[in-house]
Amino acid sequence: MNFGSECIYLLPDGEEELETIPDDEYRSPIQYRNISTRRTTSASEIDADNEEVYLLDILDTAGQEEFSALREQSLDEASAIYTWILRVNNVERASAILVGNKIDLESERQVSTADGQAVAKKHNIPFMEVSAKTGANVNQCFEELVKHTPETDSDMYKVVVLGSGGVGKSSITIRFVQDVFVDCYDPTIEDSYRKEIKVKGQARKQSKKDAKGSKKTNQAADFEQTSSRVVSSGVVKCPKGDGNVLVLSLGTLEKEPKIVTGDPTLCQQCGAIFSALSELMDQDIADSLPSWKCEFCEHENKDIDIQKEEIPKTDQVDFVLAPPVAVESDQTEAPMTSQGIVVYCMDVSGSMDTTIKVPDLQAHWTALRSDGIRRRRDITILECVQSAVTRQLERLQLECQDKQVVLVTFSNIITIYGDGHGCPVKVPEDQLKDYDALFQTGQSEARKWNLTAIKDSFGLLRDNISTLEEGGRTALGPALAVCVGLTSERSGAEIVLCTDGLPNVGIGTLEGSMSRADPEYYAKVGEFAKNQNTTVSIIGIEGEACLMHHIKQCAKISGGTINILHPLELAREIRRIHQNPVVATEVEMTVMCHPALYIMQEDSEEQSSKITRNVGTVTREHDVSFRIKLRPGQDEKHLKKLPFQVQFKYTTKDGMKYQRVLTEYKGGTTDRKEMEEKLNIAVVGLSAVQESAMMAEKGNHREAKDNLRKVDRLIKSSAENSAVALDEYYSYCVAGEALDRELQDILLEDLQDGYFADDQVGAHARRKSRSQPSRHPEYEQKSPERPWTTRRCHSDRLSNVLHKNARSSLASFKGGRDKRDVVRSRRTSTDVADEYYNYKFK
Repeated sequence: MNFGSECIYLLPDGEEELETIPDDEYRSPIQYRNISTRRTTSASEIDADNEEVYLLDILDTAGQEEFSALREQSLDEASAIYTWILRVNNVERASAILVGNKIDLESERQVSTADGQAVAKKHNIPFMEVSAKTGANVNQCFEELVKHTPETDSDMYKVVVLGSGGVGKSSITIRFVQDVFVDCYDPTIEDSYRKEIKVKGQARKQSKKDAKGSKKTNQAADFEQTSSRVVSSGVVKCPKGDGNVLVLSLGTLEKEPKIVTGDPTLCQQCGAIFSALSELMDQDIADSLPSWKCEFCEHENKDIDIQKEEIPKTDQVDFVLAPPVAVESDQTEAPMTSQGIVVYCMDVSGSMDTTIKVPDLQAHWTALRSDGIRRRRDITILECVQSAVTRQLERLQLECQDKQVVLVTFSNIITIYGDGHGCPVKVPEDQLKDYDALFQTGQSEARKWNLTAIKDSFGLLRDNISTLEEGGRTALGPALAVCVGLTSERSGAEIVLCTDGLPNVGIGTLEGSMSRADPEYYAKVGEFAKNQNTTVSIIGIEGEACLMHHIKQCAKISGGTINILHPLELAREIRRIHQNPVVATEVEMTVMCHPALYIMQEDSEEQSSKITRNVGTVTREHDVSFRIKLRPGQDEKHLKKLPFQVQFKYTTKDGMKYQRVLTEYKGGTTDRKEMEEKLNIAVVGLSAVQESAMMAEKGNHREAKDNLRKVDRLIKSSAENSAVALDEYYSYCVAGEALDRELQDILLEDLQDGYFADDQVGAHARRKSRSQPSRHPEYEQKSPERPWTTRRCHSDRLSNVLHKNARSSLASFKGGRDKRDVVRSRRTSTDVADEYYNYKFK
């Protein structure tokens, strides 16, 4: 369990706590600002003993296909990279440092110090040799980079680590941020880290931007003045945030269970499970079983039959519910294996032959490395998909040799290739409007299979993918039904669907008038997938309308992901999906708190101290957040010890069924300062972004934006005097700024179209007159709660942003120092690394 603060802030419900802030501050967007308490010197005061503190935002560029084949002649490649940076930025000089790694392997040196110095001198940049393994000179190379970077208004510098494959870019970054050495780091993972650094001999004048504050357009300012919170010219009253947040990282179900003997002992009244926090009474009475007064509901449970060795002694225990189910020879259902099954469902409709230009950034780099040979400057979307899936299959056969892979394609014809053995099967076209027939066709074909592992099927799948041709319309809805049928008897399966356009054939068709659409169809498919422990992930192509706000329901409900991106980023996205594997299925989660508190629920106003959710399939990066409030009429002064318990029932990849119980006490406080001093910024930040994204998905755009700002003020105040907190605050700003910008665009568009923000009723965007016709009736969606919604509110880009933020993971909000467990999990084999490094980007 991850709490937003070490103590629960007991503000009586209904007593909204407000703060008065300057109007300019209220209007200003979420963005990182110089907030750290530090000594700032003037230029005349600089000497060898002066220090200035900077926050470095470091991007480790591992994972970029265009930089993969850089293993040979690393010094020449480094020189080419610097030349490329100058060219794409159209500058004569860039702030950079040339770094030679692995000086601990002096006997294996291939590049001399003199050669490195010569290249650095040629480009007029500093040069330093380091060892990521021992840590020698690693901190110094980052300090040297800052010293050679021109002064800016900000104390935050963005650093990009580029270089040849296998030279240790990630190892250097991790050594600097975490002071640990990681060998054989997965080269396909891109990540960013933040760290504060003190640099001697540096000083910076106060930022004029910070002194004056940010400016807003007149249009934005006019919009903000519609807010009822403006109490005078230049002053606004706003609600305060708090740390009453609980985040559960469901991916931890992957970790080894802490098994205890016996069965769980439940409270007969509230269902709480006897834990390490529980106390037995009347243990010394002869010929009598002890009793237990439940720490949640205070019910006295008598005659507790529990042996001494069965009493939980830690805050986490796991009970074995059932062993794996033995599959009889005549049974069709297959349990989830450790490797699992993945279905690639590829759109091959006519629009997939659309040609896109290779971005200038990539074209410049290719030109530098091609010795004048003319390369293609365009590529079709289908070629991008073919390349991306093939690249992932190459990796799977090295890293997950026993995984089973199935290929399905669709245009107006759906073709099932299976694992490549046997003849492809075409789904009859007269089934395209019949969900049951499509599902049964998929299920029937799957029962005929004797699937082989990717290590045996790779060649056949690769050949089938390479011969695909585009043509026809887009039967996306029917293809999904077939795929769900194919996986219906294979628990823990994954479906990865890639499409470039609107579904326009068969069931679930969305093209044209909204009256022809079935907006509930994709939610229905998502529910089917969830119930059979299948995840569906959907990848859309940037620039092509997919009406993702309907289609995404399938991924959202089943626990999958959605993303809309440039075709040349497909390989990275498909790889990222598989780097977030399924860790458990049939997950049911129960959360309990002290009866004086209640857990806020997304779709209910019920004030309950216990909620149960059927989560279904869980992936490694699946985190959920809850807000906690004090019930009305409670005496908060006497609530000093508050119990919390989470119960998970789940099935592991080997078929074992467990019940995990987490129990913890938290203190209560009525002192806001105490709560803020003990704030966990990563947890509060994640909760705010998830909550605001879900508010926006319901149409509550203004409420979502205000929620982000409220939390921004809270965590900014907490971060001022802590380097770790400042790091996490910046992570929140990165996520919050992107979401805040999208929400601002919606609200400004509503203003232009005659909408206004009604803060008194939850800030729904509504028309001034409901009798006024909508400008975009074909995109309008009406409901009692949201009678008017604009096309902008349902754009594919917005759907993409909201879904990604609603499914944010805690790891992305943690500071660099706190990501050690994440980093350790990213080790890979030398075979996988070599396969990546040897890849030649065309």
